[in-house]
Amino acid sequence: MLVAATAAQSSGGTPRVLAWVLVLIVLVLAGAVAVLLIRRRVLGSQGATDGTEGLMQSLRRLRDEGRMTHEEYEAARRSMAKRVSASMSERAERRASKGS
Repeated sequence: MLVAATAAQSSGGTPRVLAWVLVLIVLVLAGAVAVLLIRRRVLGSQGATDGTEGLMQSLRRLRDEGRMTHEEYEAARRSMAKRVSASMSERAERRASKGS
């Protein structure tokens, strides 16, 4: 093994290996940049709500921008409150039945 490494160094193989390592590093970096750009484009097409903005904040923003009337906002808010309330009471019932 040591003989092969010594032979590669004496024949100028080390610079060639380093060149290929650099080429591979550049290719990996280019691939990572391509993946990031594609991911940003795909996630960016989902609209302004990228997970940082909650549903209620989104509804408020729509109302404030005039894209939703106050009545529509209130109806959506009440509907969401009912769903959350029903979901929470369903979870509480499941927990109570598991505890028994």
